[in-house]
Amino acid sequence: MLTRHSLVAAVVLATLVGLAGTLPAEDKDKLKKPAETPTELPRIPQPDPKACDLPAGFTAQVLTAGLTYPTSIEFDDKGLMYIAEAGEAPGDEAAQARVIRLVPTGPGSMLTEVVADQLDSPVNDILWHQGKLYISHRGKISVAEGGKIRDLVTGLPSLGDHHNNQMTVGPDGKIYFGQGTATNSGVVGIDNYLMGWLHKHPSFHDVPAKDITLTADAAGSFESPDLIALLTKNDLRKTKTAAFRPFGKEAEDGGKIKGDVKANGTILRMDADGKNLEVYAWGLRNPYGVKWGPDGKLYAGDAGYDERGSRPVANAPDCL
Repeated sequence: MLTRHSLVAAVVLATLVGLAGTLPAEDKDKLKKPAETPTELPRIPQPDPKACDLPAGFTAQVLTAGLTYPTSIEFDDKGLMYIAEAGEAPGDEAAQARVIRLVPTGPGSMLTEVVADQLDSPVNDILWHQGKLYISHRGKISVAEGGKIRDLVTGLPSLGDHHNNQMTVGPDGKIYFGQGTATNSGVVGIDNYLMGWLHKHPSFHDVPAKDITLTADAAGSFESPDLIALLTKNDLRKTKTAAFRPFGKEAEDGGKIKGDVKANGTILRMDADGKNLEVYAWGLRNPYGVKWGPDGKLYAGDAGYDERGSRPVANAPDCL
């Protein structure tokens, strides 16, 4: 009996077979040849400070090693270093989402302390502000206090492809942070199943930052294999999904979509205590890095679209 994953793999394989008819002869041969399975995983070398290319007068040293998917470094008022580990390392399901602190215990010696480990993976950023350690982890902005976590903002739309990301403090004292999209380009598709979340959250989709009315193309829906029919009956029928709607759902009420403050593809801001959450910018895809510059402007590094899913976009740039 085929499993769900093998059925989806069969669809992908069928797509490759269909594409093979349009490929040159040499590329067709490549598809026929099975990939060689490596006998062992590549060995990661030990960190070597001598490999660093530094200006004259500077030296490098290893402070800590053996981290799993570190995403952020921050310093407190005493100069102690904090490191966030995402907890979602590829191929390592046991990777723990946590924040550690490095405490010097002598010349060249460091003690590692776990500051927070009751977190929802991935942990994408940490920020020290007004004597508190803020943590941006899946769907939440929290603070670490006395070994415990206190949530300031919850329910952020981060169950999909992208999540709530880096934080920065603005000249107004508010905390700004990026919030990525649920999908590649506004439409839930079979690619989101392959990325591991659609079967867990079948009603999840992108949310706009204000009330909108879809254009005729977006409201007319995007066609893809019907996952329910495929996974339950091995039926290759098609289904249609509108932008900003759950998978397999077309537009309703003339294509009108309700907006929300907790919207995707945004930069949000809040008071330091988590109150007065609001949209600062909208129209982005995955603003992972956000930072206020000395010129008083907010900069964001935005990851561009991929050529995948029901609404693929080719040659999209990553923008600053």
